[in-house]
Amino acid sequence: MTENTEKTIVKLDKYSSKVMMWVQSAQSKDPDRSNLTGTLFENGYVTCADGMRLSITEAPEAFEDINGLVSITKIRSGENIVEIKPVEADFPKYDKVIPTEEPVLKISVSPRLLVELLKGLDKDSPVTFNFHGTTLPIEIHGKVDHQSTYSILMPMHNDDEHERPDVNK
Repeated sequence: MTENTEKTIVKLDKYSSKVMMWVQSAQSKDPDRSNLTGTLFENGYVTCADGMRLSITEAPEAFEDINGLVSITKIRSGENIVEIKPVEADFPKYDKVIPTEEPVLKISVSPRLLVELLKGLDKDSPVTFNFHGTTLPIEIHGKVDHQSTYSILMPMHNDDEHERPDVNK
């Protein structure tokens, strides 16, 4: 797909659609950054970035024949049918920003509760997380209408091992 200029039509199942919505949430919306407005398929992974975020996961099976930087556009409202076209740009060397050392602290939280706490906060004000230990409450400081806010979120027990993707296969 990298050197092909033709478009491809793909019908996504529910799983593939959900995965792509998640990874593309980190995709740049800035038309002046064409290298970040696309979706990168490489080495069995799908990656999106906007300069502040990076999302990467295993590429859904529906995209197994796709390789390189592409744009993905939904073409039928209500159906999961997308058009895929190559993008003439180079995706940044993102592997340079993925930490290689072991984390100093791993804490698991409920994504639902975290999103609920962050909803409504001023979008242009920073949010500060204070971690006091893996089993102690996480303090979250933000602002609502320029007024300081304070929340606590309890960590969850998590037996799942999460590994970084091996992007250098």
